[in-house]
Amino acid sequence: MLRSSRLLSSPFFALLTAAALILSGLAAPAAAQDDAEEVGYEAYVNTTALNLRAGPGTKTNVVGILLKYDRIQVLEQTPIGGATWYSIEAGGGYTNGWVNARYVEFGEAPGGVFPEGPVDYGKPETPTLMKGPWKYQGAGACSDCHMEPTGDFPLGASQVWEHHVHSSAYKTLERDYTKEIARRTRGIDDPISDWRCVKCHTTAYGAPKSQIASGYSDKQGVTCEVCHGPSSDYANVDHGPSVPDREAMGFRILKDLTERRVVCTSCHNPASPTYVPFNLREFSRDIAHWVDPGDKSYYADASAEAKRREAAVEAARKAKAAEAVAAREKAAAEARAKADAKAAAAQSQAEREAAETAKRAEAEAEKKRQAAMSDKQQAEAQAKAAAAAEAAAAAEARRMEEDEKRAAEAERKKAEAALAKQKAAEADRARKAEASRKKAEAEARAAAAKSTGIERYLEDVDDVIVLNTDGEKYNSVEFAHLAHAANQYLPDGTCQTCHHTQEGDDSPEACSNCHEIGGEADEEKKKSRAVHTKNLRFPKPKGQEQVSCIGCHKSQNELLATGKRTGEKAPTKCTLCHTRK
Repeated sequence: MLRSSRLLSSPFFALLTAAALILSGLAAPAAAQDDAEEVGYEAYVNTTALNLRAGPGTKTNVVGILLKYDRIQVLEQTPIGGATWYSIEAGGGYTNGWVNARYVEFGEAPGGVFPEGPVDYGKPETPTLMKGPWKYQGAGACSDCHMEPTGDFPLGASQVWEHHVHSSAYKTLERDYTKEIARRTRGIDDPISDWRCVKCHTTAYGAPKSQIASGYSDKQGVTCEVCHGPSSDYANVDHGPSVPDREAMGFRILKDLTERRVVCTSCHNPASPTYVPFNLREFSRDIAHWVDPGDKSYYADASAEAKRREAAVEAARKAKAAEAVAAREKAAAEARAKADAKAAAAQSQAEREAAETAKRAEAEAEKKRQAAMSDKQQAEAQAKAAAAAEAAAAAEARRMEEDEKRAAEAERKKAEAALAKQKAAEADRARKAEASRKKAEAEARAAAAKSTGIERYLEDVDDVIVLNTDGEKYNSVEFAHLAHAANQYLPDGTCQTCHHTQEGDDSPEACSNCHEIGGEADEEKKKSRAVHTKNLRFPKPKGQEQVSCIGCHKSQNELLATGKRTGEKAPTKCTLCHTRK
């Protein structure tokens, strides 16, 4: 900075600066109140990658990228379009800009972000690769049949894939933030040409040429064949659950969570620099295009689809049962016909007619009895099935309710722990401030005890006097009267140094007579952080514009150009004073 105090490094000035910091810190703790300014506090990025912009709002240019758990310091905040934006400086001062406040957490970043020691990336091939007599054909081989919804699902399987990040997995490797993640976490300069990245962002990396069909492309990303296997043998034939040998056609079965876990975690694991633990069932719901037998109650649409399929299965069962009954009735009829033929030879026409009438009546009665029994059995079976389904749904609802309660309790405990930590930090800051004040007072008393000057006769005057008590123009500040009188801050000073013009109720000389913050650009003494730094609130009333180093230097250069000041031109590049290591 161009203006500095002659006593900028004096103990008195340090005391004033510390007091101002303490007062500002106690007045507005970071993120403790919704309406408090969250300026001047340490924070970190809480999302995988975050665009750093030239100004607040998404319409400004992207000037850099921050990664998860990067340390930052909030310098300023402003509302834009219903959202809060922070002006930040990255930890170490290597970059600055604006970010959306929703992706920032205050406090220290969690430890253990990256795996310790060497990372096991496995073989240089897609982990789910199936080698054999089958070919990988690409997503087009599946979309011909699976573009239409199955049952009551809103989207077909291919449409579910197109709307999911799996379809853009390969293109993600070309993005700037992906390159930054790879460089900073794994030392990889170009992820799209490194097998450690490509193997999980495409479908058949490492497959022999004999298994790659003409329709396949790495740019399709993670397609259906990653999960279900190469499709050349099963794509154009029935390969549903009713086909007993579909695995022989290269089809991978993923009917339950255990089988899915092996496939999903082959890529979603700590070897990935962006990996976070995930709930496999929720992950499955996100990409579902089928009715999961263990999760039917979750989907409203899936419930309708499940009922439709159950009705179809029940109709098929009834049809098969009817065919068996018909076959039995046909066999019985044939047997009766043979018996009748034998009896007819020995009976008269009248006897045969009477016997025939009786048989018809008996057959009709038997048919009615069988029908009554069948309806009763079906009703009982349906009632049992309904009761079982209701019990299963109730059990699932209880389980989900218990999970929600446990999650809510964990969040409550986490919030309580965070609040306790914050209160402890505030108490610690208060203790340190009190200790600093007592230490300064003790030093002043010690100096006064050794002195033989007039300060020995100032027992009726307070050791520390509060200046600016109304706080209207400047913040209130503690003035160490005894320390000044004891020559602790001004070795050659006397009472007359401040009071020589005082008459009656007049005020003493202004503090700025000694603590001048002016200066010229040609001064040899380097400037230090002082009252005009961005992050201190002395004497910064609420709403006052922040002062930047570059802005101040530019204003001084304008004064130099117009002849309103003398000296050398002030530097306007940070690196002219702050050289890189």
